[in-house]
Amino acid sequence: MDEKEGNRLLNFYLENGFTLLPVEANSKKPKTKWQDLQSRKNTSQEIKDIIVNLDKQNLGVVCGKTSDNLVVFDLETEEYYKGVFPNHEDINDKTLVNKTSKGYHVFAICEGFEPPRPMHFAPVGDILGEGSFAMLPPSVHTSGTHYQNIALLPPIKISKMEFEAIANRMKLYAEEKNGKKRADAQAAISGVQQGNRNNSAFRLAVNFKRLRTNKEETLLLLQKWNENNSPPLEEKELNTVIESAFRRVYAQNELQSAFELKDKGVARKIIAEQIMNEEIIITIMGTGQMFYYTDGIYSDADEYLRMKIGGVLEGNIVKEKHGTHLVSEIIEFIRTYTYVDPKSFADNGNLVCVINGVLNLETGELSDHSPNYFFFNRIPVNYGSGADCPKIKKFLNEVLGNQEDIDSTFEMAGYLLYRGHSVHKAFMLFGGGNNG
Repeated sequence: MDEKEGNRLLNFYLENGFTLLPVEANSKKPKTKWQDLQSRKNTSQEIKDIIVNLDKQNLGVVCGKTSDNLVVFDLETEEYYKGVFPNHEDINDKTLVNKTSKGYHVFAICEGFEPPRPMHFAPVGDILGEGSFAMLPPSVHTSGTHYQNIALLPPIKISKMEFEAIANRMKLYAEEKNGKKRADAQAAISGVQQGNRNNSAFRLAVNFKRLRTNKEETLLLLQKWNENNSPPLEEKELNTVIESAFRRVYAQNELQSAFELKDKGVARKIIAEQIMNEEIIITIMGTGQMFYYTDGIYSDADEYLRMKIGGVLEGNIVKEKHGTHLVSEIIEFIRTYTYVDPKSFADNGNLVCVINGVLNLETGELSDHSPNYFFFNRIPVNYGSGADCPKIKKFLNEVLGNQEDIDSTFEMAGYLLYRGHSVHKAFMLFGGGNNG
């Protein structure tokens, strides 16, 4: 590199607040102790020395507060660069990007928060923050390859949420490459009990999709897992779960693009539709109250939706100051499309929701939970056909003394399980006093 180009680079670095670090030639070893440079800028003499020796040594930038809150996303290969930054072509037009020996350095300024300490996501790469440094052109890599500027632009300013989104993509990509998600999925093959099968199947299907598994392969894996369930899910349910899971992963990719393009309207629609695909939400016509279905019952949805939407927003690039308003907009979108007439609720007078299913009081049959029943509470017990209660019977025999009263007491307790008031009677317990 000629002297004119070298000086142009140095001026660019200094104009953008970089604290520069002299590094030994063809190496990544600093020429001097550099800890004090983490808390100060270069002196005039240090700058002069760098200029004089530019063609005899390598050059780095000290990351963190000293370089105006600089962080560098160090991606080890082009594949990882494109995976972490799916909009990499746009990134090249927005911020400083350097080509390393095999990968890329993407530079950014932390706006409104302090740069973190270095973060490692092997084999994908690192986030170089406080207490670290990154190499700069015209340095020469230890392999003999020159560091090159792809885009000589000032580092882009990013919010904490944007930083966390990139860090999260690096983490997920690293986990995927390390096979951790596949290991987690294989561990879940042990199967689950009734009541948790659908949720577990959905989580497995999402993980398989992220591992680039197609629908046919996912179905085979879930069929193997389903063999150990008690009882197994029907295959049509597995196919329904797979379709939902694949829609979710596709929607997340579309959502990421929407946030990166700052298209809040599209993002709102994608998040709302994603939640309506994943969850069963109802809004009561006339009151506007929203409920979500889980474990056999409907529960108030307001706080749950805000937490769920907030979790989605935290993993995507969106300005924090818009977050609260966007959450409310998404909830209203969902409300509009989930109204139900309470008159359409099924008559559940003979049915009781328990932990392990829905009990028919007339027939004694236990069936799976279903969102079609519209239960809003659940008795916290597992129903067991043929179960007995010898201690309760002994107690009632001691205090009542005759079978007719014992039967009436059981009938009274059973009647309390009914959701309506089909028998217009009142109960009166009469005793001789001092009996509690």
